[in-house]
Amino acid sequence: MAENGSGQRAFLMSWIVLLGVGLFLGVRSCQVASAVLSGDRADQAAAPQSITEGDSLASHSLAASAAPPCARNPFSEASAHVVDAEQPRRAEHRPVARFLLVDRSDRVVQIAVGDSLSPRLHEGDKFLGWTVVAIHPSSVTVSRAGRSVALSSP
Repeated sequence: MAENGSGQRAFLMSWIVLLGVGLFLGVRSCQVASAVLSGDRADQAAAPQSITEGDSLASHSLAASAAPPCARNPFSEASAHVVDAEQPRRAEHRPVARFLLVDRSDRVVQIAVGDSLSPRLHEGDKFLGWTVVAIHPSSVTVSRAGRSVALSSP
């Protein structure tokens, strides 16, 4: 009976310690998030100002966190940054063949461009500006603005 009581006591103590650590980490993460959002840099006053070759990785990260704050808040709404005011530039995504079906009667392909997935396409069909030029048993050729790309089967 004495072993059972000490085992339960050890189990209870481990849960209390685990609960205490969880509460501490939760409160600390809220404090850090509040400090970041408010722009408060007072908690980093004790960070080293220079780095020598013998410093540890921890002191490097402290020095990096002591750097002056960014001009913009990364948590704020996305800025409307436009490279060219007349025509905003979109990131070019290269298409990827998702599936390729070639049989005696039909040739069908499905491509993905970025996060967009096409319906089943035949030769001559277009998707997001890409035209399916040719469908072969092991590859697909698509073109856009005079540029052709050969996609291998998935």
